[in-house]
Amino acid sequence: MNNRSVPAAIMLPHLVYRNVAEACEWLTRVFGFSEYYRHGQPVSGIQMYMGDAYIMLTGPREGRSESPAKLGYGTQMLTIIEDSTASQTSRAIVGCFRSMLGT
Repeated sequence: MNNRSVPAAIMLPHLVYRNVAEACEWLTRVFGFSEYYRHGQPVSGIQMYMGDAYIMLTGPREGRSESPAKLGYGTQMLTIIEDSTASQTSRAIVGCFRSMLGT
């Protein structure tokens, strides 16, 4: 079966963000992810990739998943292994804290 909305990756982590479109822009700018597939109007989910790694961004759903900002604690983690991390790491840390604080 060939479905363009389903990547060939073996694992697809789902990350919950209050604003999926803004999260997509941030992940593109800070980490270099690219958008693969977007769905919903307004946008309710975006699949992104970097190399062979794919992730799914989704908005919070009452009773099913909430954003870390609403819960007051982290609910997700992302590990990125990169050869040249000095500038990428510093951009990511600053961006991560801004995202968590909603600034």
